[in-house]
Amino acid sequence: MYYAPVFGQDFTGATIVEDWALGFMHAVSMRQIAWEPVLSDDDTAMLLIPIAAIAGLAMPDGAEDELSLPDEVMDKLVEEAPDVLPSCVLGLRIFW
Repeated sequence: MYYAPVFGQDFTGATIVEDWALGFMHAVSMRQIAWEPVLSDDDTAMLLIPIAAIAGLAMPDGAEDELSLPDEVMDKLVEEAPDVLPSCVLGLRIFW
């Protein structure tokens, strides 16, 4: 079976990853108890960090930023997100 996030594109053709990441983390927050096994496993929990960091970019201004990365790191993460996020999804799927 193949698991991969489906990203949107803006009018220039650039991939938009923030909305997907925000939706993913919203879904995780809706089922916190179900996600406890992932959060209890240090290696697997690391797979949520890139998703959560990118989700923070889609939060409205003034929202509390729980996971803040240096600008250079965040820029690189967003640039590589179309490759990084599918790897995170696959790792989470393998865990389950």
